[in-house]
Amino acid sequence: MATTYGTVITNAGAALIAECILNGTKLPITEAAVGDGNGEPYSPTPAQTELKNEKWRGEIVSATISTTTANMIDVKIVIGEDVGGFVVREAAIYSDDGVMVAVCNTPDALRRWQSPAACPESSPCSCTSLWPTPRYYSSSLTRPWTQ
Repeated sequence: MATTYGTVITNAGAALIAECILNGTKLPITEAAVGDGNGEPYSPTPAQTELKNEKWRGEIVSATISTTTANMIDVKIVIGEDVGGFVVREAAIYSDDGVMVAVCNTPDALRRWQSPAACPESSPCSCTSLWPTPRYYSSSLTRPWTQ
């Protein structure tokens, strides 16, 4: 059976989005995390509050509305060369107060250990976001309030 990959807005994330809409404020997405799904692929659920097996968490480098799909957000993160030795199967974004806003599953992507000489921080191999694209991870998150 083929695995379906995608992003789910969590229940807590949906509540935060609704609060932001009602108050006219921006959604404060500040962190992202990746994990290995405890060694198994799985389908994320809206009830999730954490990754199954988080391996890395850090600041979001940029978040922009996708230039190809108006109801998606492209999120980029940088995972340093000192982080590796696991397979990325899950990722999430978090608000400034630690609320998991959205979670996704990903095709298996080996996160290897890399030496600084082989992959300087400015190169695409250490510039990472959430969902795989040909050169580096990139994410697309659906904004459910967009018509």
